Amino acid sequence: MGIFIKTEEKAVFDFELVYDTDSKIHVDWYANGLLWEQKILGGPTAFYKKNYGIIVADLKEYEEYQKFFYEKLSNKTFLQEIVPKLAISIIDVHRACRKFELERTRENAEILHRKVSYMLGFKRVSDYCQNNIDLNKENVPSYLLRIVQGLQRLKEHPSIENKKIFIKRYGYLHTFKIARNELETLEGVQKKINKMFPDTVIRKRKNWGLGSPSSIGKYILWYEELRHVYQLRALRNFRNYFEEININIHDGLFEGDGI
Repeated sequence: MGIFIKTEEKAVFDFELVYDTDSKIHVDWYANGLLWEQKILGGPTAFYKKNYGIIVADLKEYEEYQKFFYEKLSNKTFLQEIVPKLAISIIDVHRACRKFELERTRENAEILHRKVSYMLGFKRVSDYCQNNIDLNKENVPSYLLRIVQGLQRLKEHPSIENKKIFIKRYGYLHTFKIARNELETLEGVQKKINKMFPDTVIRKRKNWGLGSPSSIGKYILWYEELRHVYQLRALRNFRNYFEEININIHDGLFEGDGI
């Protein structure tokens, strides 16, 4: 959730105050996700967008919605029905990313924007499950581990071509900042390698795979892991798109709420 501000009449959620990003579209995805949530759960309409990244609700309607939210998710039957949809939302973003990467058109950009917004409509469901269900997090691979393992392989087999492959496959996972970062230049990759692995070879950690999730816990952990990967991948794609059409990559936005 964003920073929650409660007044006598309104409940305000400001996502720009909480997420470490320099991209307006990224902040807006979180706001759109909250709008999607009320559609996904089929609850009363309480939230509306005031500006990018800012959601507002009448205080009474917000309190009624929150009551509905917790009652709905405390129903285990409903939870078992909805959590597989978290995984489907990830798959949809994956497909939209691939389509957009093959053909960066306005139509494909809008589709990806909408799919990411929908994916984030499950974020509070995931947060609820993590806070209320005993989840074994030891079997969940970290998306940052991909960078560590990729850097280790690059150190073992250094070449300009392998550095380019690393940048393409892993560089975008480094940060939520949309500006180009140190893992997106050959010099930056070399500097990172020297810093992380000065004179030693690290032991590779086992990257546990969850396969097809078969429980609420596995669905939630699988979603939380890959949600970050695909938010970062979508950000990388939108940065390239905004650069192509001469829009400031930090200020690029789409009209509407992604629904």
